[in-house]
Parts: sequence; structure tokens; C-alpha cells
Amino acid sequence: EKIRTLNAEISEFSTEFSKNLREIQGNIKVAPEDLVGLPDDYVAAHPPGDDGLVTITTDYPDIFPVFTYSPNEALRKELREAALNRAYPENVDALRGLLEKRYDLATTLGYKNWAAYVTEDKMTGSPQVAEDFLKEVEGAARNSADVEYDRLLAKQQEIDPDATSVSDWSASYLSELIRQSDYNLDSQEVRKYFAFTDVRAGIFELVQDLFDVQIEPWENAPVWADDVTAHEMYKDGKLVGRFFLDMHPRDGKFKHAASFPIRFGPTSDGVPVAALLCNFPSGGHETGLMEHDQVETFLHEFGHLIHGMFSGQPDYAALAMDNLEWDFIEAPSQMLENWVWDYDTLAKFAKDADGNTIPRDLVDRMVAARDFGIGLGT
Repeated sequence: EKIRTLNAEISEFSTEFSKNLREIQGNIKVAPEDLVGLPDDYVAAHPPGDDGLVTITTDYPDIFPVFTYSPNEALRKELREAALNRAYPENVDALRGLLEKRYDLATTLGYKNWAAYVTEDKMTGSPQVAEDFLKEVEGAARNSADVEYDRLLAKQQEIDPDATSVSDWSASYLSELIRQSDYNLDSQEVRKYFAFTDVRAGIFELVQDLFDVQIEPWENAPVWADDVTAHEMYKDGKLVGRFFLDMHPRDGKFKHAASFPIRFGPTSDGVPVAALLCNFPSGGHETGLMEHDQVETFLHEFGHLIHGMFSGQPDYAALAMDNLEWDFIEAPSQMLENWVWDYDTLAKFAKDADGNTIPRDLVDRMVAARDFGIGLGT
């Protein structure tokens, strides 16, 4: 009975914590002139309100362009602090309660702490193995990370000769300056080829070609918001799965990117159903331009969704996500990411507003700059 009660309390605190993150949206207000340096479509999507100020939320489509393109350090810092303080102080009690109840459950079951409890049935097997692995990864990445940090600091010192460190709200902006100066790559040039509607069509085409499936509209599907789209997947004319795409921000919505199963299958009354939730800009070239890493995220998360579709078939049921080691769950999606760096794939859908295909030379420069920052990111 105690374990049942603790599990219920953990679920309650976890739900409250996530609900607060969804529903309590952070934002800042700035003068229109503070948007200097940001993409034209971003500025157009953020007109001043009745008070003459522009509202920038902490949703991903709002914050990432600011961190990447804005030369205004004060703006980047203010937005970073707002993003890090979402749902504060509302979530303090929820987080404290969650940590306490997790500890109580673990010790009640005979474990030293929550980490020991949750790692026992994972690939690591124990917190110590997990810690040793992280130290090994850190050691492998340290030299590259140090070199990259020095490059960021050198770029910061071009702006402020007295700088002795790199702030976390400046790292993305400085990285963009390095891509421009060292790799001849301007991310604003890249993004004009990735309108959301084109990207979605391109990813559908890629998946259809790779897996010999057909994706069709799911007519009269029970969507929960006007901008949610519904689709069916067929293999050799047979319906193998259905899915929803909920791809754009709105109040109270999950703020990250993830695929969620709705129904496992096949069952006597239907096929697998899943939903992909993301927070990307919406529309075409006027309002829906995506960063290339958002395109990569789209394909990565869509990989999880189709994993669920395919493993819902009897021949592949042993490869369902709940039958696999956790590390391997990421393998199919990480493999798929590579296609958004392939020119022949991108050339099928990456086009600017005038219909021009992304140049091969631009993709070559994107690939050349791909690994910059991987050390610090690790």
C-alpha cells in the first residue's frame, strides 16, 4: 500500500511540474529596434503591441533566433534568464516533493537512492557505471571542447577585448560568427531554403522512398487543434499506422519535441496510432522558415514515430521500443538525421521563395561546419 501511495504521489508531482512548464509561459518585452540583426520573417512575426513593445516568449521558435542572430547581448541575457526561470517559483514545491517521494520509494524498496533504483534495469546497471561512462565521454571530448571554447573566447574578445569568459547566452551568437568567418556559412542564408511546409513534404517523401510506404491524409480524423494534421501510412496497399503532427506552439502545449504513442498495435480494433509534438514555425517562406537543426530535429523525432509504426507490425514486434535497451532506441533516429546533410535529399525539397534549389556549395559548407561545437555540446 505504501508503494502504491508513493507511486501515485510521484505521478502527481511529476504531472504538476510538467503542467506548470506548459501553461506558465515566460516572456519579455523589448523595443522594436532591439530586433536589429534578426531574420526579416522573425521581425515580421513579432510586431509591436498596443504599448509599442514587442513580446518575445520563451517558446523555442522565439528564443533560438535571438540567441543565434542578435548582436544585443543585453537582450540575449534577459531572454536567457526568462527561459531558465519558467514556472518559477510555482515549480519549487512540485520539484521538492518529486525528489522527496522518489527517494522515499527507492529506499522503501531497498535501494540507496533513486539513481540506484532507476539504473538497475538499464544498460548501465548502476549509478557508478553511469558516472564512469560520463567521465569517459568527458575525457574524450575535453580537448575538442577546450579548443572550441578558446575559439569562442577569441571571437568574444574581438567584440570586447577585456572579456575573460564566454557567457552561456552568447555561445550560440559567437558560434554563428565563427561559422561566418571560418566556414563562410551564414545560417540566415541557409534557413531561407527550409520553409516548414516544404520540409514536411520532403521528410514524407524521404520516408516513403526509404521504407517503401505511402503517406496519405487521414480523412475526418479527431484532431484536437486546428493546426494539427492527421495522416495514414500504407505498405503495399495495407494500412499499417496512423499519426498526428502537432508541430507549432500554442498556449498550454508541451514545449519540446517528442513522439508519443497513442495506441499500440496491431489490435483487434485497429493499427498503431502516434502523435509527433514539436514547436516549429508554421507556414511557408513568409512565416515558416526553420533553422537547419530544426529540420534535423523533425526527422529525428519522426524516426521515433515510424519506429513505433513499423514495430507495431507482427513481424517486427520484438523491436518495439519497450522491448529494446534504452540506448538503442535512439539509433534509428540518429541514423536518419544524416539524410538532412545529404545534398541529393535536400535538393528535392529545400527551395527558397523563388523556387531556387539549395546550392550544392552551400550544403558542402554546412557539412564542413557540422562538427564545430560538438566538443562543447558533449
